[in-house]
Amino acid sequence: MLKQKGLDTKYAGKDSAGKYFVVKQKKGDKLRPFTAYLDVGLSRTTAGSKIFAALKGACDGGINVPHGKKCSKFAGYVGGKFNPEILKDYIIGGHVCDYMEKLKKEDPVRYGKQFKRFIDAGITGDDLEDIYKKAHKQIRANPDRVKAQAKPEGFKHFVDKKRAKKLTNAQRKERAATKKAKLLKELEKLRSENQEE
Repeated sequence: MLKQKGLDTKYAGKDSAGKYFVVKQKKGDKLRPFTAYLDVGLSRTTAGSKIFAALKGACDGGINVPHGKKCSKFAGYVGGKFNPEILKDYIIGGHVCDYMEKLKKEDPVRYGKQFKRFIDAGITGDDLEDIYKKAHKQIRANPDRVKAQAKPEGFKHFVDKKRAKKLTNAQRKERAATKKAKLLKELEKLRSENQEE
């Protein structure tokens, strides 16, 4: 987005290592940084929420998103103080690594199910930091949005076959009449069996 507006070179993001960072207008420059306002909607604004991770990512990416210096909603705000090292650990996937190791020791079966793709790819918890850093470098090198590959010929999305097509008014009436006739037939049969006894 910044590249489209011509702001990617003037207001390039930075690796803040989890510290407080807000993009500010450079003195003497007519172009202001791209400003966005965080609208959380109905999402809960609990400390460490993904909403605030997105806010941090946008700020580090070079977008001016006004927010307080207290950082009380970021991961790493513990006991009334903000610890940027904890937030940095979250940014590079340290919490995922810790969870992988914990689950591997406590419940290997669940670990095998939950991290099957990681295991198949040969990725361990220690590899995650390098993977995240490599991804960040690639995004900074080429921030352009890459279009998804076209679906192959004959590809069909999953269709729930149980879902019936909408019936017309005449079809609904006919269906109701057949159900009614069937029920009346069963009722007559029961009456005739009761009279014979």
